[in-house]
Amino acid sequence: MPVTVKALWPLSPCPAACPAPAPGPTLPETRGAGRAVQYGNSFLLVGGSDEDNLYGSEKREDILYYDPDDDAWQVMEQKLEDPDNVSVALIAPDGFSASCS
Repeated sequence: MPVTVKALWPLSPCPAACPAPAPGPTLPETRGAGRAVQYGNSFLLVGGSDEDNLYGSEKREDILYYDPDDDAWQVMEQKLEDPDNVSVALIAPDGFSASCS
């Protein structure tokens, strides 16, 4: 089946009637270089560093869930086993193994 590809560059500027986005809830702590991944009708924010840049001194192991009903962040019980500030986030099925052997 043929696939049609449309060029999206250069992007058109937002017209004057386009409203500015409303600010969302403040993160529980400063975080730089975290990764977001869709989770149901919301998303998770994982990894990153403890500063507002890529090379913060501490790598974040916590996972934040944005609750759209409460418009608030929740810190999840689960933690990253091997936190990193330069990572990729994805949702994997139970039993998924990321070993490279």
